Amino acid sequence: MSDTEHSLPAEPAPKPENSFRDVISLLAIVVTLTIGLLAYIQREPAFTFKVEVGFLLLVSGPLSGLWRISTATNQTPAGPAYLYTPAVRRYATQMFLVGLLLVGGASVFYWAHLLPGQETDAPVAAAAAG
Repeated sequence: MSDTEHSLPAEPAPKPENSFRDVISLLAIVVTLTIGLLAYIQREPAFTFKVEVGFLLLVSGPLSGLWRISTATNQTPAGPAYLYTPAVRRYATQMFLVGLLLVGGASVFYWAHLLPGQETDAPVAAAAAG
């Protein structure tokens, strides 16, 4: 018997309409976590490395899910084949980039004390100079 007779059948591709919902759901998680960071900053405005690392770890899951949707392949007898339609892959790639910009922007602004509700070091520097 050949190897192809013993191999498992290829998994069917997900339905495109469900795939779009998956992409939207993953981006919604990224947005929700970013809003959660902003809400936390209203309560504790000082930058802490622990909060930043926790935020980045939390959003890495949905972002990696978006990346996997845009690059997932399945081995077929003809070679690797994408699991998702080109439209879903493009959309997932775009939402992955949007998520990176959102998370990256929030992280940089949090570190630089530029987010709404964060205290800046300007009053402290002015008081020290005066």
